[in-house]
This record gives sequence, C-alpha cells and structure tokens, in this order.
Amino acid sequence: MGSSLTCTIKNVTKFIPIHIALLIIILQTISYSVIADNPLYIRVGGPYHGEVNETINFKLDIQGGVLPYNILWNFGDGNTSTKQFPSHVYKKTGRYTVSATVVDGEGTSITKYTSAYVYDPLIAIIGSPYSCYVGELIEITGNATGGVQPYTYYWDLDNDQKFNDAQDRTISKIWETPGTYTIGLQVKDYFGNTNISITQIIVRIENSKPDKPGKPSGPTSGKVGVEYEYVFVTTDPDNDKIFYKVDWGNGETSEWIGPFASGESITTSHVWSIKGTYPIKVLAKDINGAESSWSDSLNVSMSKNKAVLKTVLHNLIERFFQYFKIKIKFFNLI
Repeated sequence: MGSSLTCTIKNVTKFIPIHIALLIIILQTISYSVIADNPLYIRVGGPYHGEVNETINFKLDIQGGVLPYNILWNFGDGNTSTKQFPSHVYKKTGRYTVSATVVDGEGTSITKYTSAYVYDPLIAIIGSPYSCYVGELIEITGNATGGVQPYTYYWDLDNDQKFNDAQDRTISKIWETPGTYTIGLQVKDYFGNTNISITQIIVRIENSKPDKPGKPSGPTSGKVGVEYEYVFVTTDPDNDKIFYKVDWGNGETSEWIGPFASGESITTSHVWSIKGTYPIKVLAKDINGAESSWSDSLNVSMSKNKAVLKTVLHNLIERFFQYFKIKIKFFNLI
C-alpha cells in the first residue's frame, strides 16, 4: 500500500505540486470509503391496489449507490415503465406481481418485488325490503361483491347514520312497534374501501285469518238450467280486505273473487245442469294470504226443468221433420 501511494505521488508531482497531489489522493480515498459504506438500496412500497381501469400510482425510493440510476418497472401485465414514480391502469381484476429494477452508475443492480391488487368496485348487499310481525325475531344477512376480502360488516339499525349497532355479517333484531324502519349496512374490505346499502323493514301486527264465513243464503231448491243467486259474508279481525271462493257441490269451484271489504255481503250466481242435491260452501282469504275455514254447507236440490225438456223435445221434433222434408225433396228431384 505504501509503495503504491509513493508511486502515485511521484507520478502526480511530475505535473502538480506535491501538496495538491496529496489532497487529490486523500479525496479519492474518502470517496471510495463513502461508496463502500453507502451501498445501493431500493424500496418499492406496496402492496398497491385499485379498481379496474383506475389509475394506480407507484413509488420507488432509491438510496446509495452511484448516479445515474437506470430504472425499470414491470407491472406484471406485460407493461413496463422507466420512471421512478410511474402510474399504471390495469384492465382486468387479479393479483399482479410487480417488480422494480435499479442499476446504478457502477453497474450494481437490485430488484425488489411487490403486489398490485386490482378489483371490481366494492358493493354492499343488504337485500330487498324485509317484513316481520311485532315481537318476531328477524335475521338479516349482509353480503358484498368486489373489493378484496375479507369484508367487515357494520350495521345502522336505528337510522342515525352511524354504523355502530352491530358488526356481524348476520344480525337479528326484534321490533316492538308496527311501522316501516330504515336500516343500513356498511361493508369495508381488506384495503379499507367502503360501500353502503340501505333497505327497509316493514313491521306489522301479526296477521289473523278471516272468520269462518256464515252458511250461504239463497234458494234451497230449483230447476236445472236456471240461474240462482246466493249471498255470503264474513269479517276479518285485522279489517283486511277479503277474497272468496265458492264450492258449488258438483265438482265445480269458482276462482278467487274480490277483494271485498270486511263485512261486505257478496252475491254470486250459479246454474246447475243435472238433477241432484248439491252442498254449497264458501272459503275466505285475506289479502295477506291467510285462509278461513270452509263455511257450513247449504244443500240445494235441483229437479228436472219441464220447460227445458219441452223445449229440447220440440227442437228434436223440428229437426226430425226438417230432415224428412229435405229427404223428400231430394227423392222428388231424382
């Protein structure tokens, strides 16, 4: 080391004074020492994240080494950048492995890796309006799509705009007063993205089925082929509107008719075509789908209608004579 330094000093002093040569050598030695104690170091940060088609900003921190720096980012989707602080837009969801390589002025190369999470927008899902009865325990389950799991669920059950009433995916609650209540769900994903969904809870007094209708009233005997009217009525404890269905006792049952006001008398009619006795009865259903019991039956007897038989016989005779008239005319033409 000593001989090398002496040789260097002799070579340098041929051109400059010895004290200046010594200063140059000392500065070179300090410079090499500083470089040795300050190696190249890079930090790429992350993990990075963002939505599809959203700009994501990347950051590269470089320390030490020797200028200039050559930089190459690889975003994991086939795209690259030579900027220290690049921006990039991903077109598809997924987890991308991202790398940054730095080569300094002396050729020292370092590569560091990180991740970029690309996802669809986070959407909280609370579902359609719910309904329940006063005092009934109702369960509500939240859900979410997009973002990055795991999700955290926060509930606002008293519509105070504060999502601090519950923190489970599925919650349960009892409402003691009928009415319509607004509740909200806030979902937070792994990266802190949030989204809110709102729905309503319709709380009703428990539905009661209509009372058993009274026995239909109307004629208890008649003739086939003749239309007869019958009246029936019932009430609903909740004063709901009511539908009715009639069993005419001959295998025929009407469609649901209505709705009608609770306590309103309803008149409908029917024609029987065959002689016999028919037990007719009525069923009631409120607008919430609760059905009553069948009413007691009213027996209706139908006998043959002589006027109808005469008409039928008359028609047959007319057809018979008409047939022979045509036949006679035919033979006269031969």
